[in-house]
Amino acid sequence: MEIATCNSQDLSLALMLLSIFIATIAGIITYLTYKFKIGQKAKASCVITYSKDLPYISSVIIENLKDKDLVIHDIYVKFGPWESWGQVNDSF
Repeated sequence: MEIATCNSQDLSLALMLLSIFIATIAGIITYLTYKFKIGQKAKASCVITYSKDLPYISSVIIENLKDKDLVIHDIYVKFGPWESWGQVNDSF
């Protein structure tokens, strides 16, 4: 019965491949963390209610999708496919 021997070149090759694999995984994790942190991303929804057949926006919910602060100065609303824009009152 022959015993498998491992010389130093095989061991150094295995360690080199293992270190390249670990460095690649660390690089991917770093890139994904950077991509998550950069920029701002939010989603919003609103509730439209009718009072005396006139629609109005009764509430707006804004959800921050990033792990950082989000400052909202103004909210603009587009009504329909036309070029009519309105600014929501800033008393929130």
